[in-house]
This record gives sequence, structure tokens and C-alpha cells, in this order.
Amino acid sequence: MPPVTGGGEVSVQNLLYGMVGLGVQAHLVCGNETTDAIASAVRASGGSVFVPDNSYDGHRLVWEHQMFRLGQQLHTFLTDHPVDIVHVFSHGTALMASMALADDQLDAKLVTSFFEMSALETPAGAARGRFVHGLNTIDCFMPTSRHYEGVVRRLSPQGRVRPVRQGIDVARFASGDRERGRKALQATPGIPLLICPSRFARYKGQMELLKAVHQCRTEGFDLELRLLGSANCGTPGYIEEMTTFIDDHGLQDRIKLIFDTPYHEMPDVYAAADIVVQPSWREGLGLSALEALASGTCLIATDVTGFDEFCVHEQNALLWTAKDPRSLARQLTRALTEPLLVEQLRTGGAKTAQQYDSAVGMPDHLVAYEEVLGR
Repeated sequence: MPPVTGGGEVSVQNLLYGMVGLGVQAHLVCGNETTDAIASAVRASGGSVFVPDNSYDGHRLVWEHQMFRLGQQLHTFLTDHPVDIVHVFSHGTALMASMALADDQLDAKLVTSFFEMSALETPAGAARGRFVHGLNTIDCFMPTSRHYEGVVRRLSPQGRVRPVRQGIDVARFASGDRERGRKALQATPGIPLLICPSRFARYKGQMELLKAVHQCRTEGFDLELRLLGSANCGTPGYIEEMTTFIDDHGLQDRIKLIFDTPYHEMPDVYAAADIVVQPSWREGLGLSALEALASGTCLIATDVTGFDEFCVHEQNALLWTAKDPRSLARQLTRALTEPLLVEQLRTGGAKTAQQYDSAVGMPDHLVAYEEVLGR
């Protein structure tokens, strides 16, 4: 769980902190070393952190190594650390956990909350998704949004579905320091600041945002943009495309890409912003958008699945048509020129965020676990 903003990693991190806060002993198994704060929280609960040895010895096929070697390590860990619930968050870990729990001496229940969207859009990913959702080793699917619930009900024949509420720490995101955040982001005094916290990927819509900002500037609006996110092996070409656009249009002094912002700094980042933009073509829920609402910042988001679960146009956010920079530029102009509307959105957004407070979401997860154990 790296220190990135948004996405499934943050959902898992929030769940982990929430369960520990409710007195649950939690063990964490993850592919990379985690942060000191997360490790400390796990150990304080009486649990432990385990990072499997993923070094490849070259003596097996890669898929065999990933599935069986890692699965064997997980089985050993679960044998040494008996648990009641194994909660996994990806198709691959669901397969490994299914193999590890095939041992009759391990009686833990296997539950899943998947956050994989793009994988289902490729032939291989769709096939894997159908296979994993059909596993009879999964005791319960726990989708965190209507979108993910729809995927489970479409792909899983077992019907063992128990939706759970997503949760964010509303009070924490409402407590950011604006001046500290603007200083950290090197914001120019007196210039409106936009931020877009999201993984760098084409379907996240950053290119459309760049084009909309350029259009607004050509129309006489001076504004700055900070794109905050993380990259993976599939995004270097996209990042180069964005930086080329910025350079070609002379936007280097107004637009900056910022990589791997520590999650604990995000309240200050939201407080620093005049507008938070979420330009995704699709979303499972949109955790960063919820965090923006909790911070009391004006939100502009696409009118797509995920955001439509809680965003209402002109009540708590401004919505625009995905993949259409001109549509976004129009809403940016409104946010920059209609202060009464912005204040209405900020007030409505703060009320909406309360409905997704972790004070509601985390206890709901705990009740769901108890229901599974009681079957």
C-alpha cells in the first residue's frame, strides 16, 4: 500500500485503520513494504505485517511462480497466524487465498472487495474476472459501491453478496491548513488553484483537463493546476504526452505534475485548492471526490458511473461530459465567476460527505464480517 492518493490502496488503508480503531486484530499481507504508520497500527492491534518473497528464481513459468510460490507463502503465514476472516482486494490475491485456504485445517472465511475496473475491459482480464467471480471458495463478496455491486451480481452465480458502506474520515479532511497546503504546492498568491488527485492513466482524463485549462487561459482566466498522482509501468507514455502538451503550450509555470504525495498531506492539499477536478471516464466510486467534498472545496466531476452515486449537478458539484474539454472549460468558468454558486456547492458537498463518514462505513464492515462468520 504505497502513499498514493485515491484508488483501491486508499480504500484498503481506510478499512485497515477503521478495523484497528474498532478493536479488531489485523494482519497485513502486501506486495511491498508499507509505511511506518500503517505497520505501527497493525502491530498495535496485535497483528503483524508480512511481505512475501517475490523474487523470481527462473526455474518456473512466471505465472506458476506468482500463483504457487506466493500461495505457499500465504498458506504458511495463515497456518502460523490463524485468523477468522481473509479479506482480499484483487483477482490475483483471491486466487492465491483460495489455494491457501484449501487446507481443511484453515477454517477462515474468504471475502473480497474488488477495485479492478480496467482489467475487465481486456479479453484476458474479462476472462479472469469471470473465473474469479465464479469461485465457490469465496464466502462473500463485499462491494463498496453500486458499480462494484453490479459487477458482482452480473458475474457471480453464487449470489453471496453483502454490500458495505465506503468510509472516509470527514473530520480529518475538513481540518486541512490552506496556507500550509499552498506553500507545499508552490501556489502563486492571488491565482486560483486547481488540483486533480488521481492515478496517472488515460482513462482518468488528465489530458482533457489540460486542454480545458488551456482553453480557459486563452479566454483570459489565469489559473494554476497541480496534477497529483502515481505512475506504474503502463503510464510512462501517457505522462510524456501530458508533459509534451504542457511544454508545447507554454504552461510550465502554471501546471505541475506531482508524484506520490503522502496520503497524510492530502487534507492540506484539498484545503489549498479553490477547485478540485475529477475528469475520469469511469469510476468505481470516486474516493478523492468524496474527500474533496469533506474538505469543503468546490468539486467539478464527470457525469459518469461512480460519481453519480453522490454528486448532484449544481447542488454539491458541477458535472460535465466526460472526454469533452469544452464541457469542462464551461464549468470551470462558472466556478471562477459565480461565487454564490460555489458557496452553495461547498455547503451541499459538506452535507453529502457526512453520509460517507467512516463512523458509519467502518461499523458496517464489522457487521458484515460478523454475518459471514455466523453462517
